[in-house]
Amino acid sequence: MEAFKEMEHFGCPVTVEGYNTLIQVLVRGGYLDKAHEILKEMAKGNCLPNSTTFFILIDGLGRTGNINAALMLFEHMKTQGYSPDILTYNSLMYCLGKGMRIDEAYALFQFDMRERGLCQPDVATYNILISALGKGKRVEEAAKLFRDMKQQHNYAPTVITYSSIIQSFARLGRVDEAMKLFQEMIEAGCQPDSMAYGVLIDGLGKAGKLDAAYQLFLEMKQKQCEPNVVNYNSLINCLGKAGKVEEAYQLFRAMGSSPTCLPDHFTYASLIQSLRKAGRYKEACDLFNQMRETGCKPDILIYGTVIHVLGKAGDVEAAFNLFKEMREKGYVPNIFTYNILMDMLGKAKWLDEMCEVLQQLKDEGYCPDIVTYGILINGFGMLVKL
Repeated sequence: MEAFKEMEHFGCPVTVEGYNTLIQVLVRGGYLDKAHEILKEMAKGNCLPNSTTFFILIDGLGRTGNINAALMLFEHMKTQGYSPDILTYNSLMYCLGKGMRIDEAYALFQFDMRERGLCQPDVATYNILISALGKGKRVEEAAKLFRDMKQQHNYAPTVITYSSIIQSFARLGRVDEAMKLFQEMIEAGCQPDSMAYGVLIDGLGKAGKLDAAYQLFLEMKQKQCEPNVVNYNSLINCLGKAGKVEEAYQLFRAMGSSPTCLPDHFTYASLIQSLRKAGRYKEACDLFNQMRETGCKPDILIYGTVIHVLGKAGDVEAAFNLFKEMREKGYVPNIFTYNILMDMLGKAKWLDEMCEVLQQLKDEGYCPDIVTYGILINGFGMLVKL
């Protein structure tokens, strides 16, 4: 900004492009208030803003969650005689959709674009709205837009379009319709990518069609579309929940052999949970240790699961130590984890430690529930006054 003042002082012209660059730098740095101040200065001075100036600031406000401020600036822009371009409309609709303000996003499309003809929608516009409607479970509206973009504008759906509409149906368990759209995508010459495969694999898995999901995963690899960590995690999670632990483990080992697709904390969490449910406690603990050796940090869910596993395996000391480590790292256990630990401490007659954990539970603001009372009765043989 000092450089701009120097230029003005010596009579050097400052162009709107220069101002736009400065505003963009400020927006990217998070200095939205300063960027807005410059816009106001431009409106008062000899260098008026253009549509790009408004787009940069509206986009920055929307993407940082200041949607109302972005809408106000958008309306101010129009009252000042500026015509928002397609980038501005798309940015605003994207941010509204992300904030689940779907009706407002659709209103911009319907009234400004369709009815008033202020701006011609493009493929990205349809992609944004189809995705937003799908997330809002308004799949019929999303499907209508999908048809309209082809029939009214002769736009060819992209892989992003197909992925969004496929996910919209798959999310609601309507996997047969999702499969038809996937086939239509291939027949239209639009090659599926890892996202398109991924949303369908996830949908099939959650619908209980694990064989179809696994076959699609194999087809994906055969067609040289390399699965990413999200694809692996989705299938591992579905297999694990269905009790197919060996198949999940095979996928996990396949990930380990890939230098570009290493397991993350979600991978480990899914598999550890699956091993716990299968009663394979030692393997779950071994996997937890392997996870830490690779540098992948456990989260609160994994800590809670492994504490449960250690309790089931009868290793009370290890469970208690892991609980203390969990708290030292700043994680706040939920009441389920507290109850599990107190139960195993009570059964092992570690009554002092059980009282210590009970006090910690109350210090965290939890109220002992009926399960807590039952654990204390079993531990002490009588109702403890709390």
